[in-house]
Amino acid sequence: MWGMKWGQMIWGTTAVPALSSLALLLLSVLLLVIGYRMGKRQRAPRWLPWLTAIGAALLPVAVVRATTFTVPFTFANGTVADATQVNANMTTIATEIDRLRKQVSVVTECEFRPRIDPTGYNCFLGQSGANITDGSAGGLVGPVHVPQAATITSVEIWVNDTSSTADISLCLRGPFDSFGSNDLSIPCVRTTGSPGIVKLTIPTSTVNGLGTSYELLALAVDGSGNGVGWPASAALTVRVAYVHYEVP
Repeated sequence: MWGMKWGQMIWGTTAVPALSSLALLLLSVLLLVIGYRMGKRQRAPRWLPWLTAIGAALLPVAVVRATTFTVPFTFANGTVADATQVNANMTTIATEIDRLRKQVSVVTECEFRPRIDPTGYNCFLGQSGANITDGSAGGLVGPVHVPQAATITSVEIWVNDTSSTADISLCLRGPFDSFGSNDLSIPCVRTTGSPGIVKLTIPTSTVNGLGTSYELLALAVDGSGNGVGWPASAALTVRVAYVHYEVP
């Protein structure tokens, strides 16, 4: 309820001091250190077991509070609400909401599959990536897992290009009409030359009309960007993609 003075907000009738997660953790560690040092004496005081028990009980609480979402200040009935503390709580909540809205979806190397021939395909263990062993397989396609109507802000894809004749072109595709036509406004990125392991970034900041399905398309292209057969060796591989997106 509001207090008698404008600009003050009173919380109920009873005042209880607020204790942050960091202060609780420091208190727990201090109590445990004191208990340990006192316990090394030959004649420990009788209150030592109680102090150690309290410290041991508070420490898990502090750890739980530190690993779960909490606000920095707790208000009690009967105390005056400090504007700085209220704003700090609101900022903490806003930051957490923003974190939940901004997520990352991971597309692993073995989720990429050939578009045409599923037999001419390798998916190595570890970080070797996925590649096509048959040039007629037509490229690799990987699914993108984001919620409906999510805004994809960027895509980071790790690839390996050690080929002297072909590059990797990567495109984010998504339907924008009822026929499933792809949105061509989303730019594609590709390697140039033979740089080895590189990270390619697709900037998007877009939501397609339907927003229900996305995929990553990897094609082998020449220096001019024209499609060529995928090298049979592991000179071109796709490793992992990180899809950054925001939910409404």
